[in-house]
Amino acid sequence: MLQGYRVFDADAHGSINPSMWADLPEAFRPRRPRPVTIHDDDGLGNFNAGWLIEGSLEPHALGPGAQQANTPRNVLVEFGANEKREHCSIGSMTLNDPQARLADMDRMGFDFQMIFPSTLYAHMTDDPEFEAALCRAYNRFVAKQCAAKPQRLKWSGLLPLREPGQALAATEEMLLLGARAAVVFGTAGERLLSDPSFLPVWDEFAKTQLPLCVHMGMSYRRWPNWAGAFTMAISSACPCRRSSPLWPSSATACLTATRT
Repeated sequence: MLQGYRVFDADAHGSINPSMWADLPEAFRPRRPRPVTIHDDDGLGNFNAGWLIEGSLEPHALGPGAQQANTPRNVLVEFGANEKREHCSIGSMTLNDPQARLADMDRMGFDFQMIFPSTLYAHMTDDPEFEAALCRAYNRFVAKQCAAKPQRLKWSGLLPLREPGQALAATEEMLLLGARAAVVFGTAGERLLSDPSFLPVWDEFAKTQLPLCVHMGMSYRRWPNWAGAFTMAISSACPCRRSSPLWPSSATACLTATRT
């Protein structure tokens, strides 16, 4: 609370870390993201460590699909993360320690946070089934962590659109776990959110009455910058029809305040 106003952090995040894929189905566990270091790092700046996913390093600084996101150096002590930091500790950043996150919120005057996933989830794999498994593992993780104080820690769940059956299952699971919204990125691979193949998903999703948030992310790697795929969604037809009144909203870093 600041000067008598309750403050809502509308675009908080949990830094990507191995806890987010701890309960992947056994068939996918060998393919989980692995933390790695690049020793030939000339010209890479801070991007000399990352997550090895399906043969690609994420985040990466150069070439198609380049984007910024947290690396193992931010969250793993063995990669150089500062475990002695008093504020915004590793546990707070990753949500592995919800009480530390709440303490940071108190210190900064935030009454509530809406937590979104890392933009790395915009494109981790070309395999829709593996993508869905990663998304649903994340949803279960963030739901468990936010359950420590659900009145203050609110979360949006990933909707794996490229596998319709999993998208419907994820929607049902999100409701059971207490999601406050669902999140997608500007495209689902090469398809716009308005692609007719997604209409059955939107029809079912509309019944939940959950908000649908469209977050920036490099979901379409051929686009020249990471905001491009997001812009494609906004400039195309909205992902809706008359029976499914859904409108995308951008998750941008902002604060809203309400008078107590």
